[in-house]
Amino acid sequence: MTRQWLSPAYPLEVLNTLTLTEHLAGTRMTIMRYPIDVSEEERKTFEPGHKSIQQGFSGTLDQLAAHLAEL
Repeated sequence: MTRQWLSPAYPLEVLNTLTLTEHLAGTRMTIMRYPIDVSEEERKTFEPGHKSIQQGFSGTLDQLAAHLAEL
């Protein structure tokens, strides 16, 4: 394993969990991210990036939805 090169204090390991559940007439996707075995410095580096990661996932999934709608 190697550290994230832009932020050496970013946690070395992060558990990503994706859950799909039925919701109304579709499917709800929930993505959770948990840093594993982190120092206080790593935790403080990880937490502020949550909103940015959320926006990244949302943007990617919006693009996927648009592509699937065209099929």
